[in-house]
Amino acid sequence: SGGVRIENPLQIITYKDQFSPTFTRQNVINGVEVLPYLNSKFKFGQKIQLKTSTSLTTIRPRFRELTPFIYTEVFAGSKIQGNPNLINTKLYNGDLTFEFFPTHSDIIALTLFGKRILNPIERVNVATASGRLETYQNSVGSNVYGLEFEVKKKFNDWSLDYNLSLLNSDIEISDNTGSSVVVTNLNRPLQGSTPILSNLDVFHNLSEESNLGITYNYIGRKLSSVGIFGLGDIYQSQQHFLNLIWNLEKDKYNLSVRLNNILDTPFRLEQNSDIGSVVTNEFTNGVDASIRFTYKF
Repeated sequence: SGGVRIENPLQIITYKDQFSPTFTRQNVINGVEVLPYLNSKFKFGQKIQLKTSTSLTTIRPRFRELTPFIYTEVFAGSKIQGNPNLINTKLYNGDLTFEFFPTHSDIIALTLFGKRILNPIERVNVATASGRLETYQNSVGSNVYGLEFEVKKKFNDWSLDYNLSLLNSDIEISDNTGSSVVVTNLNRPLQGSTPILSNLDVFHNLSEESNLGITYNYIGRKLSSVGIFGLGDIYQSQQHFLNLIWNLEKDKYNLSVRLNNILDTPFRLEQNSDIGSVVTNEFTNGVDASIRFTYKF
């Protein structure tokens, strides 16, 4: 199967000039985009199949990334300013997936994927006389590739769902940018990407109407913002999330009880320096519980 989607997006942001409020400024992103895709599937018997997927997609900058106003984050007091000169990002995607079905309800899959990203939007530091100021800019390009492993298994009253993603990326940077950026490390991953993601869901059917399960998510260490003037890049440390879930479903109502973020792993930002890793920000979200009840009339 294949096709092409043609879009003509018009993105307009109008704002008052901060230094001359009588003047109105406007940012416009417009242009025809041709986005083709092609998918294929080859079956080898009843239990094995090979799938391919290729596509061209786009990412458009968000409101806060475009408007040139300074706002302060809730934590750490970092100031962030939008960049009205941002342009759309293009992604060339390619996937190759091998799937094996031991039974009708089980699956084992392995996917190899790659992306060529043009003009990726990254969060960067800019030159400033005092304080810490960050903005957004388009880098030249990035290459992203990796693999994903997935297994779904049901046995008796138990069900297991596991997913693992391993990713590698690099970045291409040009000095010809609209902001005064002095990047410390030119050989680094794409900002915001993480080298490993892992998700595990395990559920046990207590009866025909209720089940009890745990979910576990792991996010690896990732680049949060790019360092400047010899300062190290700022990375977000790895995080662990563990949740406990109980569900009860009757004919007309559903009851769900959740205990979230049991491990309460801290959110931590660390910056590389000559004396080692320095923590620039750290906080915890705490453990929370929730009850949800729905009734069908």
